[in-house]
Amino acid sequence: MDAELKRCPFCEQANECGAEESGRCWCCSTPIPAGLLELLADSEQGKRCVCRQCVQAFQADSAAFERAFAAK
Repeated sequence: MDAELKRCPFCEQANECGAEESGRCWCCSTPIPAGLLELLADSEQGKRCVCRQCVQAFQADSAAFERAFAAK
């Protein structure tokens, strides 16, 4: 997997995607909020996995997350 694909599109940290290595990723058992995915630019849709930390941060306070990352 390309190094850029292994980074979260929001925080740019490792997204820990396990799909390539094991065929299953942590996100297969974790609901990813639609509102979070809607914050992605069209060019990022379906390209890179969001990391677990960003999913949790969005779930904890979506407004704060959006203020921090929507402008990226």
